[in-house]
Amino acid sequence: MLKDMIITPSLDPDTYGLADLADWSGWIPFLEGTTQAPRHPGVYLIRFSGTIRYVGMARERSGKGIWGRLSKYRSGKAATSGFGEHAMDLALADTEWLMDRIEHLAASGPERTTEWAKLAIDRLNPELSWAVASSGQAAKLLEQQTIARLRPDGLLLNR
Repeated sequence: MLKDMIITPSLDPDTYGLADLADWSGWIPFLEGTTQAPRHPGVYLIRFSGTIRYVGMARERSGKGIWGRLSKYRSGKAATSGFGEHAMDLALADTEWLMDRIEHLAASGPERTTEWAKLAIDRLNPELSWAVASSGQAAKLLEQQTIARLRPDGLLLNR
């Protein structure tokens, strides 16, 4: 069931009027984006297969902002929260991916959970876009407004 969610038609993000809410960056590959993201509070969008699937928010995070939150995903240390958890859920529902991981395990030995979490994200080939907010409170409001515009399609992984 979760694997089927990945195979959805591409949707044009402009359909949702997100540009009316904030000044969004262009879409860039996830790994590239996690190193370029601003160290300010704001909201980030994650899409894969051409469809926005996750909306996240970052407060100031001790001066690390969006970059700090995305760094947790990039490092595999957020395997049980936010987008990291959703990526793991989708990976664990994919029997082909699991069989490949088991074969690798048998041939090479165990890997740390953080490695599995990074691989779970990588398999989605996600892209990022973000909008900077003036404060953590403003970021929270923008996140709520963005989710409200995207949720009716039922494609968001956000709970």
